This record gives sequence, C-alpha cells and structure tokens, in this order.
Amino acid sequence: MKLLATLVAVVASLACQKQDETQKRLDDLTRRIEALERRPAAPPPRPAGPDPATVYSVPLADAFARGDKPAKVTLVECSDYA
Repeated sequence: MKLLATLVAVVASLACQKQDETQKRLDDLTRRIEALERRPAAPPPRPAGPDPATVYSVPLADAFARGDKPAKVTLVECSDYA
C-alpha cells in the first residue's frame, strides 16, 4: 500500500511539474503574440511597375519626331501635367 501511495505521489509531482512547464510556455507565447499585436501595421505593398524585360510598341504615326524615320532606336518622352 505504501508503494502505491508513493507511486501516486511521484506521478502527481511529475504531472504538476509538466503543468508548470506548460504554463510557462503558454505565458511566453502569450507575451510574444501581444508584442506582435503592438507592432505597427506593415505598409501596403508597392504596386508592380512595368516589366523591364517587355518591349512596348508606341504608335508614333501623328507624333512630333526629330531625326530619320527608319531609325533603329526611337526614344519616347512623355509627361503628364495633371
């Protein structure tokens, strides 16, 4: 009978220690979550710009131009004063 009582006491002690360890880990996780919630929100992602690998065709039929019409390279400058 003494052996059984001792065994129950040891198991209860181990269960308490395990519960204390679990509670400490839970408290640590709670602190971490609260710290994340206090952080300022991340800025919204920047909109994607044009793909630099894409070649765009720009209609130049009625546009003002200088230089030879059959040039190999055409520089297009545009601006918006809105």
